[in-house]
Amino acid sequence: MNRYGTASGTSFSCPLTAGVVALLIEINPGAGVDDVAGVLRATASQASAPDNLLGWGLVNARAAALGWLPAAASR
Repeated sequence: MNRYGTASGTSFSCPLTAGVVALLIEINPGAGVDDVAGVLRATASQASAPDNLLGWGLVNARAAALGWLPAAASR
């Protein structure tokens, strides 16, 4: 049986963010905690104006990964 569904909520955000962190570490194995946190914050949906409701905002996995790929630096 193959089915897809939707899910939401703060409990679901942790495993999704952990997956993005794993992707970032795969791209840049020498990255430290501060490096990973920095790229997540810099590419999040509210990076320019974090607030008390959503903080830095939603994680943008694509933007974070592209920010670390060597090919992206030459664009």
